[in-house]
Amino acid sequence: MYSHLFKSLDEACELFTSKFIELAKTCIPNNFVIVRPNDKPWYTSEIRLASRQRDRLHDKAKTSTNLLIGIITKRLETKLTI
Repeated sequence: MYSHLFKSLDEACELFTSKFIELAKTCIPNNFVIVRPNDKPWYTSEIRLASRQRDRLHDKAKTSTNLLIGIITKRLETKLTI
């Protein structure tokens, strides 16, 4: 039936495999997820990032006399508790 398209079964299989992998790479989404065993299910990477920002600003606010840093720190703390 399709013998005029391919010279051998190996050629047909190779073509199918390459096209299948090409389609899989473009159509199937993939991403890496880090699962930390001690984290709560609701503790997402966005919350972790905000917590780190809050902690860094808090450390900066302790040593600085700039009131703006203190205000931003308080806003981040409020955002994380809501």
